Amino acid sequence: MIKCKINNISYEFKPNLTIMQACSSLNIDIPRFCYHERLSIAGNCRMCLVEVKNSPKPVASCAMPLMNNMEIFTNTLSVKKAREGILEFLLANHPLDCPICDQGSECDLQDQAMVYGSDRGRFYEVKRAVEDKECGPLVKTVMTRCIHCTRCIRFTTEIAGLPVFGLTGRGGAMEVGTYVDNVINSELSGNIIDLCPVGALTSKPFAFTARAWELNGVDSVDVFDALGSNIKLDCRGSDVMRVLPRVNDLINEEWISDKVRFSYDGYKRQRLLSPMLNKNGKLEECGWMDIVSVFKSNLIKNNAQKGDVIGYLGDTVDLDTTVVFKDFLLSLNNNAIFKTNYQGVVDFRSDYLFNMPLNAIEQVDLCLIIGSNVKLDSPVLNARLRKHFVQNNTLVVTIGATTSLTYNTYHLGNSLKILLQIIEGKHWFCNRLVKTKMPLIIFGSGFLSDQVSVNFLKLIKDWLKLLSTVNLNVKTCSLNLLPLNASFVGSLDIGFQQVLTIKSKSKTRLIYALDNLKPLYKKREGDFIIYQGHHGHNVLNKADIVLPGSMFHEKDGYYINLLGMTQKGRFVSKPLGLAREDWKIFVFLMVELFKSVTFNNIIATNLVLKSYINNSKQKALFLRKRVNELTPFVENEMFVSDINFLTLTKYSKRIYKLNNTISLNRVTNYYMTDTITESSVIMAACSDKFVLEGSNYLQSF
Repeated sequence: MIKCKINNISYEFKPNLTIMQACSSLNIDIPRFCYHERLSIAGNCRMCLVEVKNSPKPVASCAMPLMNNMEIFTNTLSVKKAREGILEFLLANHPLDCPICDQGSECDLQDQAMVYGSDRGRFYEVKRAVEDKECGPLVKTVMTRCIHCTRCIRFTTEIAGLPVFGLTGRGGAMEVGTYVDNVINSELSGNIIDLCPVGALTSKPFAFTARAWELNGVDSVDVFDALGSNIKLDCRGSDVMRVLPRVNDLINEEWISDKVRFSYDGYKRQRLLSPMLNKNGKLEECGWMDIVSVFKSNLIKNNAQKGDVIGYLGDTVDLDTTVVFKDFLLSLNNNAIFKTNYQGVVDFRSDYLFNMPLNAIEQVDLCLIIGSNVKLDSPVLNARLRKHFVQNNTLVVTIGATTSLTYNTYHLGNSLKILLQIIEGKHWFCNRLVKTKMPLIIFGSGFLSDQVSVNFLKLIKDWLKLLSTVNLNVKTCSLNLLPLNASFVGSLDIGFQQVLTIKSKSKTRLIYALDNLKPLYKKREGDFIIYQGHHGHNVLNKADIVLPGSMFHEKDGYYINLLGMTQKGRFVSKPLGLAREDWKIFVFLMVELFKSVTFNNIIATNLVLKSYINNSKQKALFLRKRVNELTPFVENEMFVSDINFLTLTKYSKRIYKLNNTISLNRVTNYYMTDTITESSVIMAACSDKFVLEGSNYLQSF
């Protein structure tokens, strides 16, 4: 421990701290502009000056390491004078446009000027002006306000892995911007808006629309990918005006993707406002009771009790709705077929989770990525991977279609045969694999896109168990699946999956699509399709019944992310028009169709959902009982059987075709992946700009 005095009081600290970090741990406030906890230390602004005994002048606390027997003073007269002088120089060229600046009331420069600023200026020269930079459709620049803190430069270089920002010129000619005219082509570009301490970088879609003090913040969860980043919805009335990140070190730290940050304008565009019936190929609005009569007649017509009843689950459906949706389908037909994006067979919960905690990635010494472009599948997760891989110089190897990640990778190929060679120990990569202590093996959703790859997973599970047995140095070697959507883990947790898919000879099928457009594209003759969702689409004309549902911010809903952590999205506003919460629609249909509710106790179901978060022993036991009722698996410790490379080789050659290639994923346009983003004008502008540039998306190989 290091002993030192701060403001004449003795303390002890752990080594390898700076003066600012030590003071922050004691809640001693030190002003700063350039320093940020998750970025490297720059020491540009000099606002964090403190006085150190026997030092001839004040020192920058963010860059000065804490040393033994050091005496520090943070509130002396000399420190105050030094900070006032620094702030006066920062304000010398800063424009006096606070009334029209979108950073107003959230500006660090305003806050510090209230404490250390003067009531008059002594600068009588002409203020310098800097030309604004074009950064794309998301980030608005007013570079005359820039104070050269370089936070944006460090973020794009260190976190986003896209070194487009930099400093040019010296002295009074110094500018922050792109070296050449270029947009910020990154899925994380919006985070530099939060990092900027002044109004130099602001949100272009949010410009001049609202003030911060007019907004009410509601905590929620990102439903556009499986990571479940923590977000805050800033609302004015029932309108979502902007989306900001919340700090969660276990998941997203304090970053969010551009898709969730800027797609809020699509929340009210092209919304379904009333039930509709298909009459002669055209959808016509009707009442809820009209839906019941048509639904009832087609249940008899399609013989739902004996024919095929198929339920399709969407990407952004919450856990509450999934539970009730499953019970509703089973009430129509006990042999209903559940369709999700996972084609494999679930034996254990670890089969479909990302089993390594994100704060343990810093210990990884080797990474193998199979069938995934992490940069598009989960940009925030990719940023966390990059931070540790670059710092530790970790070897990253990919199998699948070639991708451009933000860190150096070694591409082995695009064939299952290469993966089989690694499993059998016949590939050069095995020499590195057996020497590793903490490997990270990631399987993308593209690996599960065809049945051959799905069957291959059983072989991989046996291989991972064998790898942990052979290499005693390995601390953990688990299957880390990277799904694409927020409903993936939750749907499998409650058993929304048909274990035995029995192909019926029935020509007629009753299909219920919950926020999923896939069955509409594949509609065949004789299908009766009910679509329930919140946004319109040009393919909805193929649906026989369209029911208006609610979005994620129009209800309280639970989501389980890829790490198995349950989070709650909170209610912001009521559904628009005649739309209703999804579970209420299912209850309404049950009451009107069968004059009773045959769910397995909705109140008990809600208690189960709450017990995912509440760790009390009583609710945990109740949860286990309910999960065992709903799910086709029982989560126990995996039994490791005696296997060897020879049995794996025979097993694999008997079953698998090795000429298959591994698909990458189904994301070809990151900004247009669902009905919400397809309805967003902001996302459309991003798609036009960045797709034409071509550097952000997959190419055919």
